[in-house]
This record gives sequence, structure tokens and C-alpha cells, in this order.
Amino acid sequence: MTARLPPPARQRAVVIDDSASALRQMIRLLEAIEDCTPIGFTDSGQGMGWCRANSFDLLVVDYQMPPPDGLAVIEAIRADPRHALVPVVMVTAADDRDVRYMALQSGATDFLTKPIDGIEFVARMRNLLASCRAHKALAEVSQWLTDEVRKTSLVIRQSPSSVLITDSDGLIEYVNPTFVETTGYQPSEVIGEKPGFLVPNILAPETYEDLRAALTAGRDWRGTFQSHRKDGSLFWESAVVSPIRDAAGTITNYVAITEDITLRKEYEARLEWQANYDSLTGLPNRMLLQDRLSQAIAHAGRDHCQLVVMMVDLDRFKAVNDTLGHEAGDELLRAVAQRLQGEVSVTDTVARTGDDDFAVVMPIVGPLTAPAVTSPETMAERICTALGAPFVIGGTEIFVSARIGIATYPGDGQTPQMLLRSAAAAVPAAGGGAEGGGRGALRHWRFFTQALDSRARQHQAIETGLRHALARQEMALVYHPLVDVRSGRVLGAEALLRWTSAELGPVPPDQFIPMAEATGLIIPIGAWVIETVCRDLAAWRARGIRTGRIAVNVSSRQMIDRSLQDVIGRALHTHAVPPGQLEIEVTERLLLDTSAHTKALLEDLRAMGLRFAIDDFGTGYSAMGYLTQFPFDVLKVDRSFIAKVMHRPQDAALTQAIVAMAHTLDLEVVAEGVETTGQLDFLKDCGCDFAQGFLFSRPLAADDFAGFIRTDRRHPDGC
Repeated sequence: MTARLPPPARQRAVVIDDSASALRQMIRLLEAIEDCTPIGFTDSGQGMGWCRANSFDLLVVDYQMPPPDGLAVIEAIRADPRHALVPVVMVTAADDRDVRYMALQSGATDFLTKPIDGIEFVARMRNLLASCRAHKALAEVSQWLTDEVRKTSLVIRQSPSSVLITDSDGLIEYVNPTFVETTGYQPSEVIGEKPGFLVPNILAPETYEDLRAALTAGRDWRGTFQSHRKDGSLFWESAVVSPIRDAAGTITNYVAITEDITLRKEYEARLEWQANYDSLTGLPNRMLLQDRLSQAIAHAGRDHCQLVVMMVDLDRFKAVNDTLGHEAGDELLRAVAQRLQGEVSVTDTVARTGDDDFAVVMPIVGPLTAPAVTSPETMAERICTALGAPFVIGGTEIFVSARIGIATYPGDGQTPQMLLRSAAAAVPAAGGGAEGGGRGALRHWRFFTQALDSRARQHQAIETGLRHALARQEMALVYHPLVDVRSGRVLGAEALLRWTSAELGPVPPDQFIPMAEATGLIIPIGAWVIETVCRDLAAWRARGIRTGRIAVNVSSRQMIDRSLQDVIGRALHTHAVPPGQLEIEVTERLLLDTSAHTKALLEDLRAMGLRFAIDDFGTGYSAMGYLTQFPFDVLKVDRSFIAKVMHRPQDAALTQAIVAMAHTLDLEVVAEGVETTGQLDFLKDCGCDFAQGFLFSRPLAADDFAGFIRTDRRHPDGC
């Protein structure tokens, strides 16, 4: 018979006896034992099979049974290691010593004779069950301890951190494999030694004293230091050193757990460098400059000395970037930085503060009234001379020049911000004559004055207002008529941008357009101009007014922007404007840009059906051969030539040559700035095609231009 399996928390006692009456008696007696659940079998084979498949805490088996008999059952149970601690009691009616010996050899724990004495049976079984419980508990604890030791050993051995254990005297007893891998020392080379040989003459005195004090007091110590590898190389470690105590609280060992943080230290150093230095030139950046300037101001104030701050701005750098590319521009900036460093002394600071802006901080030792060994004027002249010499970039000779603004402490400012702002305010005025002569007159450097400060503030106000001009709807377009020189008929116009600020009033284009290009605002402003021109063309067409072509000025900055083609295409499509009505005007600077991007953009725009004009021809970069490389339709002669054709033969001859050359290249010619009938007659004689100027009309608002077209106004001298 088989009893129901008990909950795991109770102990199970198995009884195997082919006598049903004896089995019932033993089951009944076992049930009287607390927390014991008996399981009985009269079939020895069945009972043996159950024991093999299950766990139990006590086995009582009869000796004489049909095979397998009691000895065979005991041997089978003991063959399973899981049952090694289970007490086994042999029950026999025979009082035979040989049976007892065989039972002991098979693994029996105790014997009982039949008939069963109930009191003795219960007492013995209770004791055996308690013994089994105790042995199993001890085995579990032992296994747990074994597992913990094994896991701890594995953790230490496989730890990514170095582990070093010493005795109470500080002699090394153990190092793990990571220590060996990190330092290069084998265990046999370090065991028995003190760890100090790993950091000879490196540990700072304060670090050593802090470590010694912590360990003497029995406290943990945490810190970082440099150690030696076996090959002599140095590396940074982060360490925790802790005392190990026995049950009585006595320190028996010390354990040091360290981590190689060399890469982290290098990364932190790199981040610190990047935070304080310019990655391109290696010079201090604005943040480090302000820190050094603060220190220099403190020293100058304490010692009653002068301090000079120079802001150095490169002229024509943008042209290099636009024409030769950013790699050439970067190489130029590095070369400029080297030349600047070559001109200053070891006590001076050179920093890069912007794209093409540099700063020089020059302490002047001695009383404020004493003459300086190197005056600001002398240093400024040296810098201008050094930067004025040609640079060879990529095999090309490049010329740039510098404008320098100079501010002095304490007169022009007593904080880093004030001194830098004052020096920057003087930069735009450098290169022109100083008011009333004086220092910096007709030179490329200028000392700060209050008048320059006012001008700088106005410059800042213009930039601030310009950033909000579109959103505030302060921009407007006017149209300057384009007139046929022979007939006087209006054939189109040039769209000109005007800005009337709510705070500043009307701002001249020569003030805000260069600023828009420098700040990148020309991109959204230029897109607004193209959109507005196309919208006006559509409005005029709806009113039945034929305006001819409208020219729009596009800067080099816009030509670099990859969205220009999309902006133009979207505006033409939205307002259904024929591409031939839109003429794109670019300056001569574009002639120097031989980049694949610019040429591809011009070809794509030409494929759209747009016209192209080169504006202000003859003023700076003229090279006739360049004209054949770009798809121009129109050449515009700059107003500076037209203004002199009546009284300066050289300008008249040059204008005639430009017109003839343009016609040879099948280009139409437009003369700008025509203001007198004498100029108009000259242009007729030399074959000029079109003209613009106050002689015909001033620039007109969109409605006024439409009226100008509708009345078919012509110049009285027109045919």
C-alpha cells in the first residue's frame, strides 16, 4: 500500500515489509511522531523503485521478503549518493549475528527485532529522524559555505579590478590574474614583498600620509595615484584599501582593490584641453582667454601696471574660404596663429576668439606712466607686418591683412568682458584716419575711444534688429528701372532691398547687407526677396502689366547654400512665373570660385531657364578669361566707371573696352549709375545696351513701378 505524499516541510519515513499486519503497526507508530509522514509498501520491488525516484528521511525495511530482500533494498538505496545520509533500520525476526554483519556492510544504521516493541520503536525512529534532519542541515550549511567560498574565489579571480591582499604587516599574500595582466608582475615576483615598490617616488606626500593615517585608524582609504608596470611605464589607478578583521575585531589582513583608469584620465585631460583650447590652431579659446585676462587684470591692479588687449581681425579671409575652400581656410588660420605666436613674448597670450578673430593680451611691466619696453603701437605694427607677408597655401600665394583694435587697462575697462568689447569696438575703424590724427592715424590699428564705442553699440543694435526684421515685416523691395539706351523704353528692373527698422529707422543697405552676409541671415532674407519678386511679377501679370525681366542680387554666401535652387524653383512654381523673367545677379567674387558645387549650381539654374548677370564688373577681381567659364547673359559696368567717363579719359577708354569685350562674348551690357545726358550719349556712342540711374528714375515701390511701366515713360533722348 502507498501513503499520500506529504507537504515538503514534513519528514517522510518509508516502511517496506511483506507482512501487512507488521506494516500497519509500524505505520501507526510513525504517525505518532510529530512532523512525520509514513509511506508503506508490502511489495519490496515497488518500495525500492519509489525510493530510487523520491527523497525521504528514514527507511525501515524487513530482512526476509520475496526478492528483492531487505539486504538488496539497502544496497540499492546506498548506491544512490542522494540517500547517503538517510538512516536505514533493518527489521528481522532472526537473532543471527551474520545477518546483522551483512546488514551493516550493506549500509544499515540500526536493527530492530520482531515482534516490534512500540515504545522502543517510536523512541528510536524519533531519534533517527532528528539525526537525519541535523545531518541534512549540516550538509546544506557545508555546501553553502563551499559554494560561497567557491563564488568568492571566482569573483576575486575573475574580477576586472586588480585585487591585492597583504597580511597585517603589509606583506603581499595574494594577487589576482587582473593584477598580473595590469602590472606585468607574476605572483612569485610580488608575494612576500610590500606594495610600496609599485609606486616608488610617485605617491604624493599628502596622499601617502592620508593612506597611512586611514589604515592606522583601521578605516577604508579611497584615492587615485600613479603606479609602475614591470616594463617601467606609468598608469593611473583608482584604489580602495580596506582592513580585514577576525571575529575578535583584530586586523588580520589588508585588501587593495584597484582599477586602471589611465584611459579615463586621458579622456578627462582631453576634455579639459578641448574646453580651453581651439582645436584647429591649438591656441587658448575665449574661455581660457577670459580666465588668463582675469589673472592679468588682478596682477596689473596689484602692481599698478598697464595691460593691453588687442583684437586682431583678418581681412579677406572669407574670400579665401569661399574661393579656395574650407581646408585652405583652416590651413591659413593655423599659419596666422603661428605667426602671431612668433611675434609675442612668453608673458603674452595669443587666443582665437572667432572664425577669423584673434586676441593678444600683453602685460606691460612697470608704472603706468613709465614708457613700455614694447609699446602697443610697436606690437601692432609688428603683427600687421607679419600678417601682411604672403602665405603659401596649397602651392598658392595668398595675401591677407589685419585690422587691430587696442584697449588698455584700466582706462578702457576693468573686467575681461569690458576690455575685449572695447578692443573689438576699435576694430572696424582700423585702417582709416583717426579723428584729429593721433595714435593709429592712417594705420591698420586703432585705439579704443568713446566715439568708437558708440559706433560699436550702433553696429550691435543693427545686428539685433536685423535678426527680427523679417518677422516684424520691416523689409521691403524697390525696383530700379532698366532702360534701353537707344529707345528709352523700360525693359525691366533690378530688385533692391530696403530696411526700415522700428527702433533705428531707415538703415542703409551698405550697413545691413554686409552684416546679413557675415551672420548668415542673408540666407532667409535672400529667400524672402526671391519669393517677393515672384509674387510681385504674378501680381503685375494679373493686372496686365508687362514688366520685362527682374534682376535679383544673390550673394556668394547664398551660392554656397544648397537650398538656393529649391527656393528659386518653389517660388517660380508657386506664382507661375516664367523662369526667363528672373535674372540672377552675382558679384565678381564668384569668378574666383572654381568649385564643382558652384559650377554645377549655375548649370542647374541655367537649365531651369534663368538668366545670369555679373554685377559691379571691373571693381576688384576682373579677369576676362573667367567670364567664359560661367553662363552669363549680362555684364553690368560699375557706377564708379560711369561717374568718370566724361572727365577721365582712362575710365572712358576702359568702359569702351569692357563694352566691346562683352559684345565679343555675346553678353548684353548694362551701365549702372547713369545720372547725366552726357553719360547717356557716351554710352550710346560706345554701343552700350541698357542703363540704370537717377537720370531715368529712382528706385520705385512695386505699385509705383507698375505705374511707371503703364505710362510707358521714356527718357526724352530715347529713340
